[in-house]
Amino acid sequence: MTQPPVPGSGIGVSELRELLLASERSRELAEGSLTQARAVLTGLEIVATARDENELFSGIVEVVGELVPFDDAAVIIDRGEGRTIGVVAATNAELQLQELVPGAFLNRVMSGKPAIVTNLALVPEWSPVTAAHPDLLEPADSVEATGSAGSALFVPLRAKELRAAFVCLADGAASYTSHHLEVLQYLAPLAGQALQRYHDMNELGSLIDRLEYLAHHDGLTGLGNRSMFSAKLDQAAGRLESDGEPIALVHIDLDEFKMVNDNFGHQVGDTLLKEVANRISLATREVDAVVRLGGDEFAVLASGDTVDWIEAITKRILDSINQPLEIEGHIIRPNASAGICVCPRDEGDPTSLLSSADLALYDAKMAGGGRHSVFSTSLRDGRDRERAVEADVRRALAERELVLWYQPIVAAIDGDASNPIALEALIRWQHPERGLIPPVEFLPIATRSNLIIEIDEYVLERALDDLEPWLRGDSARRICLNLSAKQLLVADYGKQIQAALGQRGIRSSSLELELSEEIVARRTLDTMIENLGMLRDLGVGLAFDDFGTGYSSVLQLRRFPGHRLKIDRQFVDSMCDNSADLAVVRGMIDMAHGLDLTVVAEGIENEAQRLALVKLGCDEVQGYHLARPGPLDQILSPALLAGEVVTSALSPST
Repeated sequence: MTQPPVPGSGIGVSELRELLLASERSRELAEGSLTQARAVLTGLEIVATARDENELFSGIVEVVGELVPFDDAAVIIDRGEGRTIGVVAATNAELQLQELVPGAFLNRVMSGKPAIVTNLALVPEWSPVTAAHPDLLEPADSVEATGSAGSALFVPLRAKELRAAFVCLADGAASYTSHHLEVLQYLAPLAGQALQRYHDMNELGSLIDRLEYLAHHDGLTGLGNRSMFSAKLDQAAGRLESDGEPIALVHIDLDEFKMVNDNFGHQVGDTLLKEVANRISLATREVDAVVRLGGDEFAVLASGDTVDWIEAITKRILDSINQPLEIEGHIIRPNASAGICVCPRDEGDPTSLLSSADLALYDAKMAGGGRHSVFSTSLRDGRDRERAVEADVRRALAERELVLWYQPIVAAIDGDASNPIALEALIRWQHPERGLIPPVEFLPIATRSNLIIEIDEYVLERALDDLEPWLRGDSARRICLNLSAKQLLVADYGKQIQAALGQRGIRSSSLELELSEEIVARRTLDTMIENLGMLRDLGVGLAFDDFGTGYSSVLQLRRFPGHRLKIDRQFVDSMCDNSADLAVVRGMIDMAHGLDLTVVAEGIENEAQRLALVKLGCDEVQGYHLARPGPLDQILSPALLAGEVVTSALSPST
């Protein structure tokens, strides 16, 4: 039956109902648009005015709580690296303490899929967890969400790198219209962009903080670095000037640390440095500044009353460092030296504190290492003199003022120095003003610097040039050169020797390098043995010089890849008058022969000594009784210098 029209309208009841419904929808749409607009404006205001990430989160939660009819609202964010998903802001303080374990559901939400949960008890990642359910995700445009255990709406935030989401929670059933979801989806991009911005700013801030940290800290040990040391020293200098508070500096350096790296690798060396840093820190007070200056050098800067007992602190530090430890199966026995300087007691200028402590450290090392030394002005005076001598030696080396003298080594059985089987090259300095300077006045200074390497190379080239004809004339002849420990640390030293011999057509067996007992007696011997083995493989002779004067053991002698053993003159001097010394020399000769080494005795001063050595089985002898050192033309006849094989003997020098 057709409905009568409404008076005056010409419209039936059904048409009117449709108009009313359309009007209601228009009103709802209008309300939704206004709500969305308000949400966007509010969101823009939050994004624009939030001073930090926490304020941004709190503002978003407040807006969500006003626009969506749920009991609680929150923002959750993925901590990253599969750790946890945390509630970073919420209207409920207890909710904000939640840490959620990421699972399939939350991973899907964080990946961009909105979700309506009708019963939170069925979500494994949400607390409390009661059961797992395979079908938790429902279409986001659902009209209703019902459930007695609590329901929720999850809307992912859109950020470039971060995974985050809005969460709206209801204690029981929740009812909403589609515009609730739309409101949150309008807010999501704004919040996501702001969140990403703050994340980027935080990352930049963290990077800046890290760079700032590295600018003042050592990356390996975590101690302060040289930059921090300078800042701390400036502060201490200010207190010294204003309050008269003294400053003490301890400069610490590991002895033979390079050998640890060479023998066991840099990883073991780095571990040792970290342990040393820890030991120094534990041996000092928190108020003391402990820094790593670089390499194996450390420093401790102390102020105030500490300076009165700084030597006790230093001893405690060294005792701690020197304790053995095991690293990667290797037993390491570290040793350290230290230099102390107190301002103004020892040094009036704070800016010279480090250089003064360094001089004291150098003095401790020259005294054998494993100890400390206190700065005094005499150390600076000695350093200045040493620097002047070193500079003069460098000049002399460049101008070829360093000359070679030679001393014969002869067969013990005949003692004929006129036709020696070997010559030892001995350096002298022909100074233009001071005349001939013996090596004792400049070689120790050169040895304490890399200058000794240059001198060793100079002596090698000069000696081979001087003796090339003589060496090529008889394969049994040899030239003997002293080799420094630093030269053995030159990586390509074997190649240098090979090239020098090859350029002159001289056999490798014609060269013999003499090494001091101190080299062989080093605790960390492996690198030395390896380099010496390379030289021996080339055919170069190796002699163990001054045996018996140092601290080497028979075990170390067995490891030494040498050809000859040279007995020091101090045992030869008294062997004819002292039965104990004679027994020692006999034991040395027997031991050397047992190790297949030729024996050379040094310092022969009379015929009785030579004859006694012949009786004991000594192979070769050298000394003033046979021939004094001198220029080459005073040692060899013209015929020998020309490379001829001469059978007639000249009279031994006296």
